[in-house]
Amino acid sequence: MSDQAAETPPEPEFNPAVEPDRLPRSVVVPLAPVLLVVAIANLAVAPLMKAISPHDSSSFIVYTSFGVIASQLGLLSLGVVLGQEEFWRRTAVNWGVGLLLLFCLSVGSAAADQTSHGRSHEPLGPRQVVCLVPLIFLGAQVPLWIARTMFGWRLVRAANGPLGESKPSAFSPEPHLTLRDLFSGTAIVAITLGIARLATGEQSALSRSEFWLAAGLGSLGAAAISLISLLPLLRLFFSAELGSAWFFALPYGFFIGVILLALPLSRLIGARPDAMQIFGFFCAIFGLIASLGAGLTLICRSGWQLQRGKG
Repeated sequence: MSDQAAETPPEPEFNPAVEPDRLPRSVVVPLAPVLLVVAIANLAVAPLMKAISPHDSSSFIVYTSFGVIASQLGLLSLGVVLGQEEFWRRTAVNWGVGLLLLFCLSVGSAAADQTSHGRSHEPLGPRQVVCLVPLIFLGAQVPLWIARTMFGWRLVRAANGPLGESKPSAFSPEPHLTLRDLFSGTAIVAITLGIARLATGEQSALSRSEFWLAAGLGSLGAAAISLISLLPLLRLFFSAELGSAWFFALPYGFFIGVILLALPLSRLIGARPDAMQIFGFFCAIFGLIASLGAGLTLICRSGWQLQRGKG
């Protein structure tokens, strides 16, 4: 009996590239560690802004948190737009996770409000910022929708081959949109605009027209950041070794920062940024690139691949 037990071969380890049917169907699942860090940043950023001066040496924590928080828009957009599931299903999953993260941001903002004294003179109140997040989330999805509809970009589960070198077992055709998908998309847009309208009732230094102008600029800014950061990183991490991808990703983030500073960013600030503001800006860029890169690394290592082409 002992000899037979010794000769029993060990159970083979699960390789997601060889057994794709055992992979999670949602892209959000491998993103769980990064999204947990994002949730902590959502909870902590508003209280930290109250406790730490912008010119304090420890303010890099706040600036980096800005980039980590911004990355959630791109990471969840991947699941909504490029996921392999039906549109209504991936919309429900990713927007559900997004609402949980938004709740964390709301709790942190409420905690910071309770510790502040006197009326705030900021252009946008905390509730207005929170209500604008879903609208900005839609803006971040626009470049990905263009990549999917025009160039056939989709995240699919890999099959048959060593991890990192496998290819989809067969070209998966683009699924047709159903009436349920169209109703789901329409409902999402309507709910997003409704949430944004809730913020117009809060007292702030902005008029209603100025508020909607700020909302439009925020959505355009999210689309631009998604275009220049998420799409290139997506292409890089799914076409090169992970080590090489990280080697190019971080300098690319620095390049993005330099370009944004050279373009009209300083004009939007209204004054020439000082050294501490520039340092904080690059900390935010680092937080954004590092969080997006970590999420894409987890997706790659979980056996997902980027399929390109409409077929």
